[in-house]
Amino acid sequence: MRTPVAYMGMLSRKQLFLKQRGWLTLVAGLLAAAALFPAPARPSRPATVIARRGYWARYPEGSWLGFQQARDAGARLSADAVLTGDNVWALLHDTTLERLYCRPWSVDAVTYDQIKDLAYCGPLADRYPQRGIPRVRDFLQEFGPAVAEVELKNTPALPPERRAAALDEVANLITPLRSTLMVTSFHPADLRELKQRDENLRTGLVVYYAREISRVRAGDWESIDAVSVRAQSVSARLLSRLRARGKTIWVYDTGTPWSRRRVRQLAHLAPDGYVVSDPVAFRKDLAFVQRPPVRWWGR
Repeated sequence: MRTPVAYMGMLSRKQLFLKQRGWLTLVAGLLAAAALFPAPARPSRPATVIARRGYWARYPEGSWLGFQQARDAGARLSADAVLTGDNVWALLHDTTLERLYCRPWSVDAVTYDQIKDLAYCGPLADRYPQRGIPRVRDFLQEFGPAVAEVELKNTPALPPERRAAALDEVANLITPLRSTLMVTSFHPADLRELKQRDENLRTGLVVYYAREISRVRAGDWESIDAVSVRAQSVSARLLSRLRARGKTIWVYDTGTPWSRRRVRQLAHLAPDGYVVSDPVAFRKDLAFVQRPPVRWWGR
């Protein structure tokens, strides 16, 4: 068996020179690439961690208990709002009651009094029995400045007069908290019309697929202060485009293990906020990811 020394002895000086030059070229190329594509800057301030649907990973989805636990853990809160048949904004994510309350009803077809005392039957119901669907008004009165986002759900399906009255109600509810709270929607028209009611309201567009951003009309961008993007749809290029427009950027998980993992992977892109189903676990992960790098060569 030839030893490394014996092998080196078999190479000519020209071959050695070419091998050394090849390695030097590779190193130079890597250094040049690092200069052209530097690591994204770490955020100058801590990112906002927001509990989606009230600490959804560990407590019943959208429950008062979940919101309390998330607030006590130091997270801000994100809630969804669906309009009932008698024009009450209820604290719900789904526009039907089947998944979480075992009733085959559309929220828009019932009054708030009909649903306000329903028993929760969704995930974790056996461990944490819950009863009642709060109003958004009560939620804002209780949690106030801890609330970061209220997302409107069923406005496009409403007749014009009901929709206008519903947005009036949203503007009235949000105005006392407009310095700390953002109203969001998948529909740019909602945000545009809310800005017409109060130009100081903070508004955000919720995006599921990245391609939806290209469909936003040029004039609608003036009514959008922030964009909240599903984690699986986020890329460095997308964030760069949104930053060029001067928009606040949030990323959100959808509750699946892959989605939660993807949000953690996006920490190096330094979005402004993370809307997550487990704020406590995510904050620990974020602290680990954002630790200063170890300098092995000393001070």
